[in-house]
Amino acid sequence: MLIQDDLIDRLIKPSGDLVIDQIFIKGQPRPDRLRAPFNVSGDDRCGNGVKGLIGALKQLGLGRAGWVVVFPKGIPVDQLRIELVIDG
Repeated sequence: MLIQDDLIDRLIKPSGDLVIDQIFIKGQPRPDRLRAPFNVSGDDRCGNGVKGLIGALKQLGLGRAGWVVVFPKGIPVDQLRIELVIDG
């Protein structure tokens, strides 16, 4: 699978109000791995963001190629970090 700009747009739009920190794309000569981390405050925003990303993966047929991971950030936890990864 080739990672292209339109794929990134279609994945990120359904995620609601998540703010992208960075997008990492790897692969030569064709990009085939994407990692996009997001930081969110609050369980509700995290849950809605994860639901949006998983729904987008399913809609694009990337259920087996992509995954979403959530990490706590800070002590005490004041933010959650969501990471979207797609391996092509």
